[in-house]
Amino acid sequence: MEDSLIVIFSMILAVILMFVFPIMDTWERQDDISYMSIYATVVEFVDSVRNLGYIQPEMYTQFLQNVNATGNRFEITLEHRIRLYDINGYKNVYTNTIEGVLNEGKDYTNMKAGDYFYVSVKNTNKTQSTLIKEVLYASPQETFKIGVPYGGMVRNTARESTASEG
Repeated sequence: MEDSLIVIFSMILAVILMFVFPIMDTWERQDDISYMSIYATVVEFVDSVRNLGYIQPEMYTQFLQNVNATGNRFEITLEHRIRLYDINGYKNVYTNTIEGVLNEGKDYTNMKAGDYFYVSVKNTNKTQSTLIKEVLYASPQETFKIGVPYGGMVRNTARESTASEG
């Protein structure tokens, strides 16, 4: 009886070591790939906005498509800090306002050199590796796994320079 329990326990342990851990490692590599993809997408979008000084609806739509291509759900936060020289401070414009302008089919052109633009992307769903860890460890895991904050100063406003030339 004791020998059969040892054999059963050994087989269960062998199954875990041979199948569950490699699967968990594969899903963790998938999370790493998703992170790198999201990071590259956010950096490309933010740098483009900072260099141009505006956001076109097409740019934002393409950004959303690239973010959603990973198969995860994300919370995206946009922030535009408008430099106020008269009081030496900033006025903040957030996601709802920026998306409102873009959803009307208009460009968001309220940026000028010296302003700041930030984007934060973080997942809202549990990734496959998180689900496997919950089963394996028999305890709830944190949902947040993939997050990218990125931003910086608006360097150029192409629309200002073309308006001053003409």
